[in-house]
Amino acid sequence: MASLTEYADTARSAEVVESALSRLADMQRRDGGWGWCPGMESSEFITAGVLEYLADLRQMGYLPRQADGIVKKAFAFCDKEFMKDWERTHRKSFSVQALLDYLFIKSAFGAGNNAGFGALEKVAVKGIKDGWKSFSIDDKAKAAILFSRRGDDALAELILESLHQFGSYSQEKGMWFDNLSSDWSGDNRLLTTARVLEAFSAIRPHSTDIDKLRQWLVLSKQTENWGDSRNLAGVIRALLSSGTGWTVPSETPSFRIGGMEIDVPHAVRYTGSMTADLSPGEVSGKTLEVSKKSTGPSWGGVLSQYVAPILEVKAEKTPQLSITKAVYVIEGGQAGEKTVNSPLRVGDRVRVTLSISADRDMDYVAVTDARAACLEPDSQVSEYTVSDGIGMYREIRDESTNLFIPFLPKGTHVVSYDCHVDRAGVFSLGIATAQSQYAPLIVAHSAGAELSVKDTE
Repeated sequence: MASLTEYADTARSAEVVESALSRLADMQRRDGGWGWCPGMESSEFITAGVLEYLADLRQMGYLPRQADGIVKKAFAFCDKEFMKDWERTHRKSFSVQALLDYLFIKSAFGAGNNAGFGALEKVAVKGIKDGWKSFSIDDKAKAAILFSRRGDDALAELILESLHQFGSYSQEKGMWFDNLSSDWSGDNRLLTTARVLEAFSAIRPHSTDIDKLRQWLVLSKQTENWGDSRNLAGVIRALLSSGTGWTVPSETPSFRIGGMEIDVPHAVRYTGSMTADLSPGEVSGKTLEVSKKSTGPSWGGVLSQYVAPILEVKAEKTPQLSITKAVYVIEGGQAGEKTVNSPLRVGDRVRVTLSISADRDMDYVAVTDARAACLEPDSQVSEYTVSDGIGMYREIRDESTNLFIPFLPKGTHVVSYDCHVDRAGVFSLGIATAQSQYAPLIVAHSAGAELSVKDTE
């Protein structure tokens, strides 16, 4: 919060902007382009990338007039390079993807053409009109905004309707796109969804899809680390410049349990979070009612802790996360069908499998698997490992095996580790617990069970 106040220092911000533009101008080469590194020749790719960032600032109204000169020179360079590429093929082929991205950037400035670029632009626009149905979600959003800026409202609406039909919807998560791939950084999904939000905001400013897209983005932040890159700034810009007024201060919700009003402490000023401790004797078996007057999104949950015999512990999950645990005997080098329901023998080698299901991508998920006292881990060394394609740090302790998963993709994943049975008796298997470290209310655990072990005959 203290860091955020620095952005309110307009004088300091102006100095930073002036310094950045001055450095950018110094790095610009005579031909108007920028290179990958100082001393390298100008790069069409890098120059277009710089222009894209400047275009975002231009759209927000934060690009100073002193940048006009370097922008004009950069467009002259890019126009010339695109024309060179086109001429090399005798004006027969070009990259629709590259021209779409470039024309999208130019449309933010309303920039004119240089070096006869108008002829290529005309052919490229036709190619985009003919091929947009096969574009990716991100490219469709760019095409919709491009044609909206060019005054072709009918085509922009048609492309936007395609985006609407490709979307997935739910009351809890809002609107998102299931056909977007996931990766450890999440940039593809976040930036693409923010681009679609920008398209809806520009073309259908009163569409209900806008707040649904914002809802999905905000809920993604609940469990993910967005980092501190320029991409993060782009997502936040899309959130704050569209939809209804979610930043307006809201009233504190009211809570009732069994008809009794619950007193809650004042919410944290900037985050709106609040926590109330409830006595089990007063609330057990009663219904919790939450009345919220604000229109913005909110989330919460109820955590309960109690002591119970292991066989009475039932599996618990949230809509976002679940985990189950099973033990298999390894026979002939492979995990067999023999499970915890069958007696084990001292000396058996077993595989503990944890099936973790997530309905969204999550960063920083911790799994604590309490081991039975008769199980000795095959590997005694804590280390980074990969199981079922999931990278994690596995920590071996006397009573548990702990897994720290930096990135858990949406879906169901089975992670496992091997143990040896070292003593006879009846043992508590122990439960496995998975919890989001960003949103501790998103937590799940497996059911309790027992292991029966016989001595070797």
